This record gives sequence, structure tokens and C-alpha cells, in this order.
Amino acid sequence: MGNNAILYWSIIVALGLSGLSLLTMGLFSLRNVSYGKVRPVTVVLVVAPILLLAVLGFTMQTWAEAGIVTVVVMFITSLLGLLGSGLRSLFL
Repeated sequence: MGNNAILYWSIIVALGLSGLSLLTMGLFSLRNVSYGKVRPVTVVLVVAPILLLAVLGFTMQTWAEAGIVTVVVMFITSLLGLLGSGLRSLFL
């Protein structure tokens, strides 16, 4: 740790709070799906980038490459979704 003990502990606390908030959001989304407030498709669409990053992270050489590929794939997916939505509204 050395001279940067406060920096070390602040990073640990920030990562812990981030993990706790992700866990809480996951639990509340499952609760809302079980109560029928949210459609399961919505939860799947929100979780898709996280799952893609996890799969790519464990299969690629570095997590940085996995993050870049995840961003590119999600960008292309969103562009295709916008294009499909625009074409559907144009022809219907």
C-alpha cells in the first residue's frame, strides 16, 4: 500500500458500492418481473451488454479488447434497431 493507503481504500469502497448497487438493481428487477410490472424482454435487453461483456471477457485475451468489442457490437445492434424501427414506421 505504501503512501497511498487512502487511495487504495477509496478504490475498494467505490468498487464495493458499485457491486452492491448492481446487485440491488438486479434483485429489484427480478421482483418487478415477478410482480408483472416489467416485461421480461425489457430485463433481457438491459442485461444483454453485461452478459456479452462477461462472455467476451473470458474468451478473449484481455478485458480491454472484450470491452471494445462489446461497445462496437452494441452500437451496431442499436443502429440496426433504429434502422428497423424507421423502416417499419415508413412502410406501415
